[in-house]
Amino acid sequence: MDEAKKGNPLAEHALGLEYLLGQGFPADTAKAVYWINKAASTKLPPACFNMGLLYNYGIGVEWNPFNAYDFFKCAAKLGMPEAEYVFGVLHSSSLIVNRNLTETYKWVKLAAEQNYKPAIKTLKELRKMNIDFDKNASEDKIDTTKKSGKSEYVLADENLVQSEYKLETFNFKEDTTFKSNSAENFKKYIENDSTELKVKLGLILPDGNDSLKSEIDTLKGINLIKQAALSGSPEAMMLLGKAYELGAFFPKDTVKAYSEYLHAYKLGALRAGGLLYSKANSQKFFDKLKNEIDKKNPEAMYVWAGMAALGFNFQITKEQAFKILEKAARLNHIPSMVELGNAYFAGSQVSKDTAKAYQYWKKAAELGSAEAEIKINFSRLTNPALSQKEKRKSVKRLKTFANKGSVMAQALLGLCYEQGIGVKMDKAKAAEFYRMAAQRGSQSAYFSLKSMYDKIRPKERPEFQIYESEL
Repeated sequence: MDEAKKGNPLAEHALGLEYLLGQGFPADTAKAVYWINKAASTKLPPACFNMGLLYNYGIGVEWNPFNAYDFFKCAAKLGMPEAEYVFGVLHSSSLIVNRNLTETYKWVKLAAEQNYKPAIKTLKELRKMNIDFDKNASEDKIDTTKKSGKSEYVLADENLVQSEYKLETFNFKEDTTFKSNSAENFKKYIENDSTELKVKLGLILPDGNDSLKSEIDTLKGINLIKQAALSGSPEAMMLLGKAYELGAFFPKDTVKAYSEYLHAYKLGALRAGGLLYSKANSQKFFDKLKNEIDKKNPEAMYVWAGMAALGFNFQITKEQAFKILEKAARLNHIPSMVELGNAYFAGSQVSKDTAKAYQYWKKAAELGSAEAEIKINFSRLTNPALSQKEKRKSVKRLKTFANKGSVMAQALLGLCYEQGIGVKMDKAKAAEFYRMAAQRGSQSAYFSLKSMYDKIRPKERPEFQIYESEL
């Protein structure tokens, strides 16, 4: 404290961390920000980096990714590998600045050359994506001869809150889950690596923690996919559809496959749209659907009604599609019940009837629909008459489903934190939840995330004006 008062930036930074972490003093974020910012004003790299983190997470200051960018840039230009890495990653999407993968590669490589492990891992990912601006670069070899060992700017305390920054290459159209059309290859893919599969299904959060904990962590392969699909993971639905289409793990069933694809599409997996469109002009496929509908197959009813409602097929009207959906619901087809609830809640195709919407959702939830329960809980949150205690319960349920892989729950939690619905308003947490959902293909979550950035985007700074769309 004495040294900090004398203007020693190292002491100012250390004192700020003590206040932030409550070590030696009662925790005081305001004093922490004051001292860390004072040290950052002298361009002390770790102080600049930590101010970037504070702005990024809204700790002691209002959430502001643009201020965070400036502080990360300062530390990166001073050679701090952690900052070089984060600054590079911030150029991989068009949220703060226009996407520039050349800059991403340049800064990540600089951090990798200082043996910063996340950067080494990300550099390999970039090279696998054919993003490589070194003519003679090897995927397996990274030059670490320039600097070695840990950075001279090691943070004063390793416990300072920060998450693992990852590339933000949002993908809303291409199906990256599985590309081979071999049932044998599909089985190998599913049974190969449960950890990688959990990441694909959205069951491992960005910080690396396994969100399933003890509930279904013993499940592997196709059983894990089935459980994740029930919990609302569109990636799991895509893989489940592929299993039925290829006849892997189950008897081959095209109707069931496209039912899963349709459900995934409705949950925001726009990449499933290409698969659905591929069948739009296939009379053979629709003849099969008709045949299955005559056999009272609710999956076939759901697929035909859904494709007609989306404009992928015009053999029946939207009114006829709605009646087919009602018929499927009477056969206890869960996705059809959810869709009917959505229609009555929004007043699309029918007169708005909230009570009837709840009736459909409640029945679907009783039959095990996570999607229906998520909708019930979120609609409860918008009820002004509901007590804060009950609202907190509904938020807790949304978090449970988000941890089980529901991209819808993640996006809705983003909205809760952005607007302070059932929770204390927290823009940083809102951005985190929106980002999770957007990285998994939710276009609506991406637009919500970008809107948060645009609302505070500095108009006077040309470098922050976005000219390139991610979509």
